[in-house]
Amino acid sequence: MNNPKRAQTLADLAVGIAETTEDAFLKTEAWNELGRRRFDNNQQQAALEAWKRATEYARTTGDLRSRAGLEINIAANLMGDHEYHEA
Repeated sequence: MNNPKRAQTLADLAVGIAETTEDAFLKTEAWNELGRRRFDNNQQQAALEAWKRATEYARTTGDLRSRAGLEINIAANLMGDHEYHEA
């Protein structure tokens, strides 16, 4: 089943849930996923904003792997590339 709009709706829901917690890792993951879904729905600017938000949370965790993956996602977005990495 391929339903990108529904996937984005669920990612939005995940962000809402994550934002009610103090878990920066969960927030990083949720915002990254929302960025991926927005990117898949050709919403590049919105994807970039989500990935920047995820990067802010990743910085607070000290998780360099997540930060690097997010920077790769942002770079891919800027180049119009549909390859992205897990945060």
